[in-house]
Amino acid sequence: MTQAETQESVKYRGVPETPPDARARLFWFDARQSNEEAGLLTAVQHQGFDRWVVSPEQADEFRERSVGIGWVVALESLNDKDKLREGDVVYSSDLKLLSQVRAEGFATALYYKIEDAPTLEQAYQLGASHDYLVVELVDETNIPLELVVAELQKHSTLVLKQVAKAQEAEVSFGVVEHGADGALLQTDDIQEVNAVGEFKLRSARNKLELSIGTITRVEHLGMGHRACVDVTSLMTQEEGMLVGSTSSGGLLACSETHPLPYMDLRPFRVNAGAIHSYMWCPNNRTHYLSELTVGSVIQCVDVHGNARPVTVGRVKTEVRPLILLEFVCDGVKLNAIVQDDWHVRVYGGDGKPVSVTAFEPGSEVLCYVTKPGRHVGIPVDEQIIER
Repeated sequence: MTQAETQESVKYRGVPETPPDARARLFWFDARQSNEEAGLLTAVQHQGFDRWVVSPEQADEFRERSVGIGWVVALESLNDKDKLREGDVVYSSDLKLLSQVRAEGFATALYYKIEDAPTLEQAYQLGASHDYLVVELVDETNIPLELVVAELQKHSTLVLKQVAKAQEAEVSFGVVEHGADGALLQTDDIQEVNAVGEFKLRSARNKLELSIGTITRVEHLGMGHRACVDVTSLMTQEEGMLVGSTSSGGLLACSETHPLPYMDLRPFRVNAGAIHSYMWCPNNRTHYLSELTVGSVIQCVDVHGNARPVTVGRVKTEVRPLILLEFVCDGVKLNAIVQDDWHVRVYGGDGKPVSVTAFEPGSEVLCYVTKPGRHVGIPVDEQIIER
């Protein structure tokens, strides 16, 4: 059976057609009880929270000193309506108040505490009439949040969970796959504020500019250690990982999402290559394959250059025959050493998977070129020669 026949005869299943949800999550900070002397609000501003919740009494002062921040004004009475400005979100548990300001064109955020089954049902029924629904859960379980998200998934309402820790927010973004749309952080702990910033960096998607390179040399190298990288996410047929022998760039190794004889699909795996290789990670960092371990965060990249962070669940290193693929991309000589076997694939110049043993001089390969120079995986501005 040929490779093409195998791909046609084995049904592609169990792998998402598109990458997991890539929506930008909203982060609001409750500044009503904040201790300014501890530097907390400065940290909040540096970490890029989308909106701050303030009282009407705080609104004018905060607007003057903090430019470029979105505001959520917690109204308790319509007597304070004069504190509102265009673009504000009005936050309250008072349904009548929210209805009145909504009629005047303001976006509204309903706060609702979920304590039992009746308040759960009321939360999503009432929340459907507002731009935002901020829920506070009295129990540790996220099941009420799951049900609210599920009930409102066909509505335009954005669901935020009130949290005290960054980790609570991160967990809430994974409920029923779609996840909450955001989190309202209530804390006076500057470490939790900074942890939100770190999470935002880890989860940020970015776009890499991929190029088409030309194979100039193929050489069978004999035995060596290579690593398969298994992650805790499913990859699509267009996704893989960037690997290369130098910090100047590499090629896009294919995820095991395409049918092969004798083997089941492993849509969580990339047979990445020799353990000395660089792997590209979020925030323009790299790690050697030999450094990766459970919990490491690396970058999954598709053939269009879209990149997303994924978490390593296992790295499997074994001795296997290796093959050198040397190529030129945008005038830069690059190479990658991968397992020498027909079932190992990288993406060709057309974005389709190609068995590494099928490459020959003149073949096209999808690759990534970047400025060289790394110190412990961090880009550095220095002269460097890698051969």
